Amino acid sequence: MKRNQTGFFKKLIIQKNFTATYNLDIENALENIKSKEFFTEDQAKEIAQKWGRE
Repeated sequence: MKRNQTGFFKKLIIQKNFTATYNLDIENALENIKSKEFFTEDQAKEIAQKWGRE
């Protein structure tokens, strides 16, 4: 395997892990909303900062 290909696959794995974690956070938030459990303002800010959406 060429060096460039190795870097590509590492980036791909990181991207998939990021996407899976992001999707899990979204799913958890939706479940909380369905069960009428809402985030506090501080919790919402913490999540927004985690994903760079302040």
